[in-house]
Amino acid sequence: LLRKEHGVDYVAAGMFFGEGEFEAYGEDGVKRAFALGPAPETDGTTPLARVGKPLLGLDVRDLPPGPAREWFDAPRLVRLVGVKFHGVESSDREALGKRFDEVFFVAKTTAARPLPER
Repeated sequence: LLRKEHGVDYVAAGMFFGEGEFEAYGEDGVKRAFALGPAPETDGTTPLARVGKPLLGLDVRDLPPGPAREWFDAPRLVRLVGVKFHGVESSDREALGKRFDEVFFVAKTTAARPLPER
């Protein structure tokens, strides 16, 4: 819908992480910090973690035909985290190169912390 409305000005970006903490609402509706260890070998982000960079950004729109393009266009299990977190069993199959124009990866994340009162 957004791509139809905005055409080439619309860029879909996906954000993924290897391990760490994040803040989200749990199944019980309470906001809190969660912590996850490294993704399993079968996770779609594992090759991104293997690059060995703490931060990685990749524009996947212009990947040439070949192994990298094929990898990004094949559905892979990835952990889903948003405003709500339903547990690691809520992984879903995503073809990262078909769903997103750009993919960003953070090797290790920390949960958001509120700023101190002034």
